[in-house]
Amino acid sequence: NSKRSWKNCYLKRIPLPPPDHLNFVCRAISHLQRAITPGLTAEAKSQRYTERIIQRRDAAMELSTVLSRAQRGIEAPLVRVETHISNGLPAFNIVGLPATAVKESKERVRSAIMNSHFEWPDRRLTINLAPADLPKDGGRFDLPIALGILAASGQIPEQSLAGREFIGELALGGGLRPVAGTVSAAIAASRTNHMLILPEANSANAALVPESRIVPVTRLLELTALLHQRLEIPFQAQGDTGERSPYPD
Repeated sequence: NSKRSWKNCYLKRIPLPPPDHLNFVCRAISHLQRAITPGLTAEAKSQRYTERIIQRRDAAMELSTVLSRAQRGIEAPLVRVETHISNGLPAFNIVGLPATAVKESKERVRSAIMNSHFEWPDRRLTINLAPADLPKDGGRFDLPIALGILAASGQIPEQSLAGREFIGELALGGGLRPVAGTVSAAIAASRTNHMLILPEANSANAALVPESRIVPVTRLLELTALLHQRLEIPFQAQGDTGERSPYPD
């Protein structure tokens, strides 16, 4: 009888009792909703629960990995740029022994992505530069960090990053600026049979490496079009004497 009276109060919109009785009111409302909503079978409830778990997992676990190259003397060790986008307050953290120039890439990457007409994910971003014990310096990781964010947020296909390495510094407008050590990076990439995508100003020096596959790009937007297969890949021919980078290799 008490439950029926509470249902009548709810339907007739009679003022609710003081806050100390709200627990009983909530129980009465839940009984009312179950009475109005058609019941679900145990199998349907299990399926709905599984779908919710999958949706929360996909929303909370968004990962991507982009390959790049560091500079250590005449060597170019492989660096995996891992990006994780998770729920929480908006933040942007870079870990993995980054130098000051790498930490400052946060603002360059953010501006380049937004000025290239992509959406910036207002969530918690964590960038890991692996291996963690290898020092990372310079702006060469701007491009792989930006691509990792775009792939983790679903704006570019992650499978298009497989077998490719990326180096390059980003301008605020989305353009690519030359970096040092591209010849050693091209040598290391050719040994692993990987394609190397770098700024166009570095392509002439990197193309001198035998059996290298060099793809010069000028802007972030142009590179994303290549990854979406909307443009043909412009391979740099070996021995091309185009514009050379101002950096010695």
